[in-house]
Amino acid sequence: MAVPASANAAQESQGDTAASPAPLPTIPVPSSAPETPPETADSGDASAGPITEIIVTATKRARSVRDVPVSINAIAGDTLEKTGARDIQDYIATVPGITMQDGSNGDAGGRKITVRGVGPSEVNGVSGNQTVGQFIGDIPMTDPYSNFVTPDLDPFDLQTVEILKGPQGTYFGASALNGAIRYVPNKPQLDQWELHGFSEALSITDGGMNGTYAAAANLPIGDSLAVRATGVLQNTPGYIDNLQRDQKDADSRRKWSGRGALRWQPTDRLDVNLMYLKQHSKKDDVLDVDNSNGELTNNEHPGPSSIETGFDLASIDARYDTGAAGTVVLQSSLQHKDALSDLDSTLFTGSAGLQNLRAYSKTKVKGTTHELRLVSPDDGNWSWIVGAFYQNYHADVSTDAYFLGTALPLPPLPILDQILGPRGLSYGTVQIAPEARETSLYGELTRTLFDDWELTAGARFYKTRISGTAVAGGLVGTIVPDAEIDQHDKGISPKISLSYKPSRSFMVYATLARGFQFGGINTNVSGLPFDNPLTGPPVPPSFKSSSLWNREIGIRTDWLHRSLQADVVFYDLDWNNAQFVEKNDNLVIDTTYVSNVGKVRSRGVESSLIYATPLDGLILNLAAGYSSALTATPYTAEDGSEVPSGTVMPNSPHWQLAGTVSYEHPFGSWLVGGSIADTYTSRAYDTILHDHTIFDYSALNLGLSLARPDLAGSPALSFDVTNVLDRRGVVGRGTFTGVSGLTGGPETPSYIFIRPRTFALRLSFDFQ
Repeated sequence: MAVPASANAAQESQGDTAASPAPLPTIPVPSSAPETPPETADSGDASAGPITEIIVTATKRARSVRDVPVSINAIAGDTLEKTGARDIQDYIATVPGITMQDGSNGDAGGRKITVRGVGPSEVNGVSGNQTVGQFIGDIPMTDPYSNFVTPDLDPFDLQTVEILKGPQGTYFGASALNGAIRYVPNKPQLDQWELHGFSEALSITDGGMNGTYAAAANLPIGDSLAVRATGVLQNTPGYIDNLQRDQKDADSRRKWSGRGALRWQPTDRLDVNLMYLKQHSKKDDVLDVDNSNGELTNNEHPGPSSIETGFDLASIDARYDTGAAGTVVLQSSLQHKDALSDLDSTLFTGSAGLQNLRAYSKTKVKGTTHELRLVSPDDGNWSWIVGAFYQNYHADVSTDAYFLGTALPLPPLPILDQILGPRGLSYGTVQIAPEARETSLYGELTRTLFDDWELTAGARFYKTRISGTAVAGGLVGTIVPDAEIDQHDKGISPKISLSYKPSRSFMVYATLARGFQFGGINTNVSGLPFDNPLTGPPVPPSFKSSSLWNREIGIRTDWLHRSLQADVVFYDLDWNNAQFVEKNDNLVIDTTYVSNVGKVRSRGVESSLIYATPLDGLILNLAAGYSSALTATPYTAEDGSEVPSGTVMPNSPHWQLAGTVSYEHPFGSWLVGGSIADTYTSRAYDTILHDHTIFDYSALNLGLSLARPDLAGSPALSFDVTNVLDRRGVVGRGTFTGVSGLTGGPETPSYIFIRPRTFALRLSFDFQ
């Protein structure tokens, strides 16, 4: 699914599972435009040149992507549809400076996103707090604590996907320590009806074949009311064979989503939008590859390993234009998330002759958000935003490592409650109930100086609280004390930016900003409060919040009558009180937990170039990023491992490169297009102890398209091949240590590769 690329978006790149072309990174520049109704923030010609820009709303105002005060890549929704993007893997790797270590658990905490070397770590399935927030508009979907369920929204019928790099604490609070990914859905339109969709066949080399179907409809009702409905059924073929079960392509996935929206605009001043979204995903068999030779097989799971996730969101967005006083915006949301998994865990105990250990997990999350802000009009040298935000989040998580087939028809006996559960004999259980709250006031003020200069200053005043309990049980957990925490934190996250723009073709800026992050309770309670040979050193019951300071200097230029854009940004950041996942190896069970380990410093440069050549329809995109993210202080892990100062951060490659050449031109009544794209990500490590290497691969994508825009429904046919050379790029690694009595057992490697060579044939339509 290779496509042309551009962050400013004549055309954006797209690919497949970290194997795609790259949109150009944009450089932040200050803006003082007023917040406008969402319908004005669509993809459109915001410049006088041949490179079409995208309008974004990431700074609470609708502005051209080249005029916002943050580093941002924006991908237009229609580009995502044309290129067949299916999930976040299809575009996250196209942006230098941001990487994703994938996991077989997918939406249930399996993905770890890193920006400029700062991201969550993971050991044996235990992950730290997320450092990059994911949002629907301004509503956070990311768990503020840990990483239980983060839905991977289908990118169909979106206005834009906006990827912001650097701390976004002023705008988005604790959910965006060092970046944010915003999904901006299309809102109902009052003045036109619309019906568009597609049908797609997907075939994976050495895997299966299946179809995906999607449709969206917009219906005006009178002059002041409109509704919009969107539905997607996505079937992703499997490609990993479960050898023990003699099942081919066992890891197939089915995901469906529906979205309904109602818009009411009784006057030019009032605009009310209601939205309900529901998404469900199921993976038949959660499998990693257990060999390094590239064979897509697993021989460690005699039993099935299924996982299901669900996401429900209801929201209201009401805006009232008061005139001279500005626009009042009220946003509220209620969301429910859940995950249910029952995984074969034989690889932990098989060496001890126990072939029936399973891991059951059930998660339920409920969250509410409320935000009220006032945005000034843009009719002078001063502009400002003031707002208040409240978030409340609660999760109930229960896990049970049990032995299949050991359930007994016994009457309830208190003495057995700790070791006999509804599923059978329990090796270990954990039940946690964390609650997180954030209360914030924020503001931003921009002043235009001497026509060419702009000074922007802002801050967020916040209070956070994380509380909860963790209770252990089972054969191992009976010797472990319960844990309870109640942490409070408060502070100020400031931001200041100064830019100089003597002409439309040149801009230079400097920005200083701070982000912050929740602390938390350690979920894997499996240790005693003193050092001992059974459970090892004591595990800290909680970990503290962290903060990040980011400094940027950037230059943005336009050449050749705005047909050539060349940008560069330099950054230098410090992550203080950084959170890492650590592990204690002991006789009973490996103990994993999160701790604070000092400071991380990251420096780098990101550059981009987009050129609309004199040959009509031929676009060239190039993007590159270099990053050096290192620990700034030495520390000793609880297991005695030494991590010296200057250690490279996990999931942090030094180099990312991307290039795309695309062409689209009418030939008679036909619109013909094609693209070729390549990306490269250099080597990185999966943990702070450098247990394994990941990435270090390139991927080539090709695309062809044929359309008849003059016919009813504008039918279009596209054919894409991703990962043309069928590379086995590693985007996730791990090693699981089995047990053999009390002496330890063999290590089983785990590999997650980019999706093998994939062919996609898509037929789309658009009536309006």
